[in-house]
Amino acid sequence: MIAIAVVLVIVGIGHLVAPRVSWWLSLGWRIQDASPSQVYLVVARAGGAILAVVGVVLFMIGVSQVTQQSAHATQVWKKFESEMTVKNIQSIQGSGTRSLPVGAVSSLVKDLHAIKTPVSYSTGNSSATQSFSAQSSWVIQCHDGYKASIIDINGSGKFGMAIGTNWLAPAYVFQSSGLTHWEQQWIK
Repeated sequence: MIAIAVVLVIVGIGHLVAPRVSWWLSLGWRIQDASPSQVYLVVARAGGAILAVVGVVLFMIGVSQVTQQSAHATQVWKKFESEMTVKNIQSIQGSGTRSLPVGAVSSLVKDLHAIKTPVSYSTGNSSATQSFSAQSSWVIQCHDGYKASIIDINGSGKFGMAIGTNWLAPAYVFQSSGLTHWEQQWIK
């Protein structure tokens, strides 16, 4: 949406500031020794002003949405971090297998809190928001009812985190060699 807004603002300002150029680009180059009418110039300027205003409004809406998504994503990650404590984790269920032993919990908590650069899946860069195939996943159930899923996205250190058991829609993606080793030790 932001890219469309920028294009609308540029085109609108172009029509507003230089309506003769827009006339020449659309029609004038085909007609020899012609010039635009005064009506065309007024309409082009008015249309340009409207396009620019619409573009600015769309830009503001787009920025607002990105800001809201980013704030929500930050809250989701902070909640996840606060829930991931050894005392709060009730069970870890890996890819439909048995619940994991207590020893796996402290190792997992340490590895999860070591993640420094999670990228919001919905507002992140284009490489983060590309589709993925899950190699495996596991669900963390907390004593207070909170559930989160960890998704092994590519089998080589790229993971996702989703709220609940929804392994198809991660909230975050991140790299973690610690989780790769943890998964090899406890899940596979």
